Amino acid sequence: GMEQLGAPGSTRLTGVNLSMNLLGDKGAAAAERALHSCRDLAALDLSSNSLPPESGDILAMMITNQTNMCELRLGHYRDTAERNKLDGGSIEKLAVQLKATSGLTVLELG
Repeated sequence: GMEQLGAPGSTRLTGVNLSMNLLGDKGAAAAERALHSCRDLAALDLSSNSLPPESGDILAMMITNQTNMCELRLGHYRDTAERNKLDGGSIEKLAVQLKATSGLTVLELG
């Protein structure tokens, strides 16, 4: 389960794909807790998860410790209805956090 991602040894994870899981706000909070011990994520995919407009805080927390992040995908897979609906404030909070995350080469929001 998700809680095992935070277990000892999980800090070596470099990529996590949680796309199309209907996380919503509660699932995103659970994912943030599970990923808290991961320091070396290069890629995180949260596409098509029905994230609500105000998800900026939890997303920013998710990437706070990620100094190796190269890809962050928050977009939308074709033929799925579970669009993320981030508002401008959330994108702004995310952008502030991303400034501290050097090396980002892919940011997908659409």
